[in-house]
Amino acid sequence: MPWRFKWLFLLFTILLFGCQANHAAIDVAQGAIRRHDLVNRFGLPAGYTVDQILAPPVPEPRIARSESGLVYLGREDGKALFTLDLASGERTLILEPEDAPLGPPFSGPGDTVFVRVEGEVWQVHPDGSHEVWGQMGGGAAWCYTPDGRMIGVADEQRSIVELFADGSSRELAAGFVLIENMAASPDGTVFVGDAGTGELVAIGPDGTRRVVAALSPDHTALEVDRNGQLYIENPAIGFAMVNPNDGSWTNLDEKLLGCPAFTMPNHFVSPEPGHMVIGSGATSQVMWVNLNTGDKKLLVSNSGANSAALDIGPDDHLYVGVSGCGTPHPTQVIRLADDGTRKVIVDGLEGVIQDIAFEPEGGLYVLVNSGRETSQLYYRPENGNLTEIPGPEDYSLGSIAVDPQTGQLLASPVGEPFVAEFTLEGEVAKHFIEFPKATMPFALDVAPDGTVYACTAEAERYLTGPVIERWILELDLQSGSSSVVAQIDQQHGCCSMLNLSVAPTGDIWWLVNPEFQLYRVTSAGEVVRFGQDLFIDPSAVAVDGQGDVYFTSSEGIFRIYGE
Repeated sequence: MPWRFKWLFLLFTILLFGCQANHAAIDVAQGAIRRHDLVNRFGLPAGYTVDQILAPPVPEPRIARSESGLVYLGREDGKALFTLDLASGERTLILEPEDAPLGPPFSGPGDTVFVRVEGEVWQVHPDGSHEVWGQMGGGAAWCYTPDGRMIGVADEQRSIVELFADGSSRELAAGFVLIENMAASPDGTVFVGDAGTGELVAIGPDGTRRVVAALSPDHTALEVDRNGQLYIENPAIGFAMVNPNDGSWTNLDEKLLGCPAFTMPNHFVSPEPGHMVIGSGATSQVMWVNLNTGDKKLLVSNSGANSAALDIGPDDHLYVGVSGCGTPHPTQVIRLADDGTRKVIVDGLEGVIQDIAFEPEGGLYVLVNSGRETSQLYYRPENGNLTEIPGPEDYSLGSIAVDPQTGQLLASPVGEPFVAEFTLEGEVAKHFIEFPKATMPFALDVAPDGTVYACTAEAERYLTGPVIERWILELDLQSGSSSVVAQIDQQHGCCSMLNLSVAPTGDIWWLVNPEFQLYRVTSAGEVVRFGQDLFIDPSAVAVDGQGDVYFTSSEGIFRIYGE
């Protein structure tokens, strides 16, 4: 299975970041999402409400750099613009509009960046002062070239235009299907990623057009450093350094291991040659990496906002796995109260927490991924010390679950058609399963009566569609059979990602992406959509003894409960 699609279980989170006092003030100033707005957005049934119990510092960050290498950080919702200190990770709020939202920032001359604000382009300085560069004209401004040209898109993202301060424009190149990203090189060449065709196209200063490479027709992120080196992220080649002359590339994914946002980077900039600052909308975090040495560190943490490692403890509290990258940011498990109070339960591990699960006696299992193909499994008895369980290093494990009656520990190896069973001494059995079809990796949970459930999607049409079958399956470990409990077919689109949790009542709660919806599957087999339009890539769901439902996402952790 291509690594690019193993991210089903790899949307993890980063360790609790030591936010300075001004960070807290910023977060308070931005305000929590209003409860009634969330209820309306999620379309919750009558009698239910929702609270946000954890909010990441910068949801879905948008980043840009000035010509001098100063990094700016914007919120996806356009409510704030910051400068970002690469040494400390400190964010300084410089612009907080009261009326019209700010567009994503993009590179400007000197130490400035540009932002779009309704019909204008603002040039913003590090102190937050700004002046109006000009009108937007016939296209959205996306790129400012080192030779002083403002480049935008027009005709519903099908053509490239040069924009002038008076609002006029001239067409540079047309014939695109869906322009999604662009970047300018020092010689004035503009590189364009066409998400409709998968082509990477170079537009010369005189408007000449040249196809550099044929890639996957999907999101393509681009950056050109001050030396003219082109970088790209695309599902076909991963995160790579590209030769702009012949389209050849060098994959750099190995430099990014251990940092979850790097599995699907949305935005990245090069503050200086050989260095990258990467922002991930899927995980709401920002990281720095030295591409020459592989050294990396977390700059802005999501504090566990969209962790896939989620469980309810024996005390009926929510527990969350929070992961980081770089030695200053070890992996942790935290206990999160409904008022947002956090307590560190497990500290000092290295890697990415993929899952956590409690046993009936209160012991905690922690699954950590330390690379692409290996995992570590740890056990911490209640109020005891952490010990490592041998055996999982032979696999890349995706999820774990514990039988609440027997304490049996189960795990799902990524890309394998079996459920592995472990004790504290190591692996004791492989339970091979006959699935309805070849599947993508599957997530596990065990009901109060010991029934084992999995959720997954078919592999054969995963990339081609037009329909992708997705199921909740009941697994019989003794016979190796599986039966469909619930099925939702997806019309082809990006990135099926599923997770489930069995409530103490026996109801199954099912997160379904890319629709960003939450379903409840009753014991009678009824499939009811409970929530919709959740925030991007909700990763995990858990239900406590009172029936409160928690889910993680790029915008934070939310609690849904009956009033």
